[in-house]
Amino acid sequence: MAMAAVTVLTLAACGSGDEPAGLDATEPSTAEPTAPAAEPETTDSPEPTADPTEDPTSDDPTPVATFTQPHLPQENIVELREVIPITPPDEVSDEEMEVIEAYGRFEASWEQILWGVPPEDSGIEDAAIDPNLSRIRDYAEESVETERVSTGPPSSIVALSVDVNGDEATLEACIDTRGWFTGTAGSMPNESEPYYLSVPTLRLIDGVWYTADTDIGPDKDTCEEYFE
Repeated sequence: MAMAAVTVLTLAACGSGDEPAGLDATEPSTAEPTAPAAEPETTDSPEPTADPTEDPTSDDPTPVATFTQPHLPQENIVELREVIPITPPDEVSDEEMEVIEAYGRFEASWEQILWGVPPEDSGIEDAAIDPNLSRIRDYAEESVETERVSTGPPSSIVALSVDVNGDEATLEACIDTRGWFTGTAGSMPNESEPYYLSVPTLRLIDGVWYTADTDIGPDKDTCEEYFE
């Protein structure tokens, strides 16, 4: 979630096989005609066996990193995402799509921090710069002190617009936070707003887009239609 959504969430809530031994020794054995007939079967058998074992391995999905959330009365394990897929607006350029994907990386790191992952393990330093980065570090430190943690399903994001102007870009994105709660030690958790409009500013540094700042737009009610 966007940095400005901290208030929203808090207040409203990673051999080939060798030939079989004895294969060469059986070639001169002509006394038994059945032996040469059996040898090709022995030679061929490792090849088809290796193929089915390799194919499923190459098709297996990458193992998903998980995290056990702190400060909760019951164990809750969440799956950590490196990037949140964002639905783009129609007809975006390649450059605009790079901005959207960069914001998806930022939101994935921010989601992890809300779940209690330490900043140094969340990837936030690869996705954000100041002032956002400093705010997030302060938020994470305060969360440790107050035993604050958020719970909720993985967020969904729809980008409404994106504008790239040189080394700076802005976009508007609706974020679905239905089912999210935030609480601290000794307090009842508060439910977040179901949707909000995020308006981040990104900057291009050495060919990489970073989320530098984030505002919350006033027209959050317009977001509901994108998640029905």
